[in-house]
Amino acid sequence: MCIIFFKFDPRPVSKNAYRLILAANRDEFYNRPSKLADFWGNNNEILSGLDMEEGKAGGTWLGINTRGKLGALTNYLQPQQDPYARGRGELVTHFLTGDMDSLSYLKKVSTEGHLYNGFNLLAADLSTTKGDVVCYYGNRGQPEPVVLAPGCEVRTNSSLCDCPVTQHHYRVVSQTTSERKTSDTGADSLALEAPTEPENLWAKQCPTGDALEEAVLWQTTLHGSGGAERGTP
Repeated sequence: MCIIFFKFDPRPVSKNAYRLILAANRDEFYNRPSKLADFWGNNNEILSGLDMEEGKAGGTWLGINTRGKLGALTNYLQPQQDPYARGRGELVTHFLTGDMDSLSYLKKVSTEGHLYNGFNLLAADLSTTKGDVVCYYGNRGQPEPVVLAPGCEVRTNSSLCDCPVTQHHYRVVSQTTSERKTSDTGADSLALEAPTEPENLWAKQCPTGDALEEAVLWQTTLHGSGGAERGTP
């Protein structure tokens, strides 16, 4: 399944703490064409992968730009997809290439949500001067976007995160990010634990509807900067 885990704290107690830690898994058919993550757009200000599917080329599922705008998307699992609906990947692309703030953009998207198949969309403005703002809107949930409070969040292919696998990894991410350790060399370390019984936990997970899918893992961290720069993951 598509999963987005993230933890953000716009005013961390420690100056060495990360304001944002994000890990996302994209599930997709192997034969769906896409480009690997790279810089593109005006002055190469956007870092993201790109969908190259005919009719939906140019969309993305996760991206960030040098102005501190970040967008992330998961598709909502539904029995029937509208083949004539607009490509959901454009929702992230339009945010990253535009000038609207995250909340204003999601309010606009909420008026057009019926044009798309189901989705969960995160939009964030990350700024050391104005403060970090992370917002969420899903067109199969509440009618209005919301501003998220600092802390840990998870978004999957549904509006409710009640899947056993999701619950397990939510606990792991929450615990791991709150217990970040520093090695003898001063390098930060962040590791996610594996389930104690992965085969049993996997058997209980919610069905995704796709028999064979590709998993792509991203970890995006912002460490006291106003946005992303070349060489910064």
